[in-house]
Amino acid sequence: MVHIWALSFSLLTQLEFFSFYYVIYKKGLQITKRKATGLASVLLLLLLACLFWQEWMLDIGLVYLISFLVMFCLFQVSLIENIKLWLAALIFLVLAEGMVDNFIRIFLNVGENDTLFLYLACVVALLWTYHGFVGRKLNMDMFRLPRRIKVIVGIMAVVLVLVMNFMSFLLFEFVEHKAARVGEIFLFLGSVAICALLFSLIYSFNVTQEYSMQAEILERQNEQQREYFEQMLKKEQDTRQFRHDLIAELLELKNYAEEREYEKLNDYLSEMLGEVSAISKRQFDVGNDIVNTVINYYFLPLCESCKVKVKGYMREEQTVSQRDLCIIISNLVKNAAEAVEHVKEHSREILFEVCQGEKSLNIHLENTVEGEIKIKDGLPLTTKADKKNHGLGLLNVKTIVGKYGGSYSCKIEDDRYIVDIFIKN
Repeated sequence: MVHIWALSFSLLTQLEFFSFYYVIYKKGLQITKRKATGLASVLLLLLLACLFWQEWMLDIGLVYLISFLVMFCLFQVSLIENIKLWLAALIFLVLAEGMVDNFIRIFLNVGENDTLFLYLACVVALLWTYHGFVGRKLNMDMFRLPRRIKVIVGIMAVVLVLVMNFMSFLLFEFVEHKAARVGEIFLFLGSVAICALLFSLIYSFNVTQEYSMQAEILERQNEQQREYFEQMLKKEQDTRQFRHDLIAELLELKNYAEEREYEKLNDYLSEMLGEVSAISKRQFDVGNDIVNTVINYYFLPLCESCKVKVKGYMREEQTVSQRDLCIIISNLVKNAAEAVEHVKEHSREILFEVCQGEKSLNIHLENTVEGEIKIKDGLPLTTKADKKNHGLGLLNVKTIVGKYGGSYSCKIEDDRYIVDIFIKN
C-alpha cells in the first residue's frame, strides 16, 4: 500500500511539471529520435526501480531529477533552456503546493500523507482549470520579462516559499491549535495576496513596455513611410518629366531615322531605355504595403553600391498582425543592410524573396558576409560591442514566429547569411 501511494506521488509530480510546461510555458511537444531514445531509457530505469528498488519513489530529489529528464525528452527545449525552465517551474510549483497545503490544512482534516497527495492533485487540477478558462485566451507576451527582472521575481518567489515554510513550521510546532489555525488562515491569505500583487505588477510593467514599444515602432514606421512616399514622389516627378519631354524625344528619334543615322538612333534609344529602367527601379513592390515600406526604406539607398534583388508576392492581409510583421521584416532587412556595409563593394549582394502559399508564407533573405559569424541556438551572435543591448532583434523575430506556430532557421553558406521563415496562414 505504501508503494502504491509513493508511485502515485511520483506520477503526480511528473504530471505536475508536464502541466506547468504545457499550460504556463506553452511549450510544444517534440519527441525526436534522440529524445525518444532518452525517454525510453528513463522509463526503463523507472520500471527497473519499481521492481527492485521501490524506495526511490519516496526520495523527492530523485523524483525531481526524473521530472527534469522527462521534460527535456518531451518538450521542444534545449538542455540549457530546460535547466532554466525547470528551476523556475520548481520554485513556482513549490510555492503553489505550499499555498494549497495551507488551504487543505485549514479547511480539511486529513492525514499528512493524504495532504501530500491532495495538494499535488489540486495543483494539477488548478493548472488545467486555468488553461481551460483563462490560459488559452491570455496573451503570454504580457508576462515576458527582461533577464534582471526574472532574477528578481525568482528571488522573491524563493523568499516567499522559505517564509511560508518557516511560518508553517512555527505555527505547527509552537503555537496552540486555535491560534495556529488563525495564523495559518492569515498566512494563506497573505501568500495569495502577495502572489496576486506580483502577478499584477508584472502585467502592468509589460503593458507599459508594450505601449512604449508600440509607440516606438509606430514612430519608426511613420518615418519609413515618409521616406517611402518621398521616394515615390521623386519617381512620379521623374516620370512626369519624362512624359513631358517624350514628344520632343520622339521627334528626335524620327529625325535620326529619316536621316538614316542609325548609330545615333541606337545610342539615343539606349539612353532613353536606361532612364526608364532607372525610374522603374526606384521602388520595390511585393504586394504588401508594410513590407514595401520597410524594404524600400532600407534597400533603395543601397542600390548604387549593392546588388539588391526583390522577388515574390504576398497578400495584404496576413495571419500575423501588422505590428508583428513590421518587427519581423524590419529586423531582417535592417540586419542585412548593416551586414553588407562591411563587405567589399563588388561583393555586396542582397536577395529578399517572399512566397505566398495556400497554407504558409515563406520569407527568404540572403546577404553576403565577411569574416566569421557564430550561430548559437539558431541565432547569430552580435558582433557589436554593446552585446547587452544588441542582438535582441532576431530573438524577437524568432519569438514572434514561434507565437504563430511557424519556423525560423538561419545558416551561413558560401559567405552568405541565409534566413528562412515559414508562418502558417
